[in-house]
Amino acid sequence: CKHDLVSQMVGEFPELQGAMGGKYLVAEGEPYQVGLAVLEHYLPRGAGDALPSSDAGAVVALAERLELLLSIYAKGERPTGSSDPYALRRAGQGLLQILWKQGWRLDLLALLQRSCQHWAELLPHYTIDAEGLTTELADFLRQRLVSLLEEGGMDSDLVQAVAGQTGDQGRVLSDPEDARQRVVLLMELRSSGQLAAVQAVVTRAARLANQADLPSSVLSAAAVVNPGLFEKSSEAAMLAVLNKLEPFATSSAHDRYRNLASGLSAGAPALAAFFDGEQSVMVMAEDGAVRKNRLHLLGVLRNQAAVLADFSRIVG
Repeated sequence: CKHDLVSQMVGEFPELQGAMGGKYLVAEGEPYQVGLAVLEHYLPRGAGDALPSSDAGAVVALAERLELLLSIYAKGERPTGSSDPYALRRAGQGLLQILWKQGWRLDLLALLQRSCQHWAELLPHYTIDAEGLTTELADFLRQRLVSLLEEGGMDSDLVQAVAGQTGDQGRVLSDPEDARQRVVLLMELRSSGQLAAVQAVVTRAARLANQADLPSSVLSAAAVVNPGLFEKSSEAAMLAVLNKLEPFATSSAHDRYRNLASGLSAGAPALAAFFDGEQSVMVMAEDGAVRKNRLHLLGVLRNQAAVLADFSRIVG
């Protein structure tokens, strides 16, 4: 991939790096696809530039950028303010753009973990903290993902709701395409007018649910909600909504987020009735068991909605 850099041609015309490499290889008898991959592994060179069109070019371009990020970070250098001499930000954004363009689902976090451990073993004289390096690079790429989506015209609050916190990096980087799709869906919901009602109910539920101790991993009401403690029909109606949402919240199907969003939207009236109207309830009831039961209803709703986004970060 780099052999043309020692040629006088590229020395005189640096913009031809890669292009000449591809031409040399084809002239030497390599298949056209090999020459194309060498040309494309430099793409994108900057903002608005073309992305690799071939799978081979995309794979080598990903390796190129990962190697650059790992090596410079392992050496101890970081981009600061406007200073980024190794174009690390561009490398990070290019990596994500390539994945999105190809539609590839890559667990970047797992790849970083393995790569940083390998770098630590390969370069013992740098005394690399593999775990710390992984965390740093993961947050760097999460920030690049946020910037790319916002620069691409996505509403900032929706991007923040999906990928705005350091604690989100594990889920976001385990599948960057998944994160992008969730932001796109939230944009669609906002455009159609469905987002506001759902966001209002979910945010209200989350504020109260945070007063309980229900783990965020609980997505089913079955083991934590006792229908025998219900006093109003709105509680039963809310439980019915949660039971309908559960299969979508726990699914791995490609349409799970759209189905979850539709379920939240369709259930908004029943959820709102839990708080207001003739059959509304006082969540913080004097009876401790009833109070905990109602808080668990709200907690499961908060957790199911969080599969799509952190609704508390969405501006109404």
